[in-house]
Amino acid sequence: MIDSHTHTKYSKHAKGSVEDIVVAAISNNIKILTITDHAPYPVDSNNRLLESELISYFSDIKKASEKYASEILILTGLEVDFHPDELDYIQGLLKQISVDYVIGAIHYVYVDGERINVWDIDKLDDQQFILEYFKYLDGLIDSELFDSIAHPDTILRGGMENVVYKQFFSTLIPKMIKHGLSYELNCSAMRKSVFNSLTKTKSKGLCLYPSKDVTNEFNIQGGSFTIGSDAHQPLDVGAGIKEQILMCKENNIEFISYYKHRKKINVSTSEILAFYNQVK
Repeated sequence: MIDSHTHTKYSKHAKGSVEDIVVAAISNNIKILTITDHAPYPVDSNNRLLESELISYFSDIKKASEKYASEILILTGLEVDFHPDELDYIQGLLKQISVDYVIGAIHYVYVDGERINVWDIDKLDDQQFILEYFKYLDGLIDSELFDSIAHPDTILRGGMENVVYKQFFSTLIPKMIKHGLSYELNCSAMRKSVFNSLTKTKSKGLCLYPSKDVTNEFNIQGGSFTIGSDAHQPLDVGAGIKEQILMCKENNIEFISYYKHRKKINVSTSEILAFYNQVK
């Protein structure tokens, strides 16, 4: 079992120490775990690692990795925000550090000078926001700085139709494959609220992402996938992974990838399911 997207209290809005996350992963039969706290960034510094904390962050992961080496493989990662205007900052940050895995993420989009966060779900169905979001995604892919894209389909929470999302994203697929960028199967959807643009209400329990239409197309064209719970507390480590692996098998996705020393390693979904059936 693999969980390549988890957060600790270093992200400020998440709970639990590195060791707390590791212990939770072990208890949920995760065998390959990547810690991916939100990297330093000029925007929203209260919700992420600070540059002054990077040394202790890496140290905590190394200590946990050594302590629990017989039970789990622990890898070091970062979830790094992308904005076209912050490219120099991101490049400078990544040159300073050595990690196993870097997830590119878009959490903030500027429309007419206003910052719209991807969790502002009542604002995500705006046409200008959508255009800017996909422009950012295009820049993220072109940057060649990342190993995968975090929750690229999270904007479906705002009421965007899946078919429209596919129309926009399909043009990016060949470029992602060319650059070897993986599509993240983010398993947090069941824990997140969704906005109904017709009734103007929010609800939970609708699993709108990962987008089956896009992931099927991405798979057909030869794309690779990572998977992560996007846990922000120990309780959620590994949540949704088993269910998503079953969906992968049903949709002929043969491999799930994880990254070590920024190199992609594939594990067959059949192998993961065999392990799951053995331990359940």
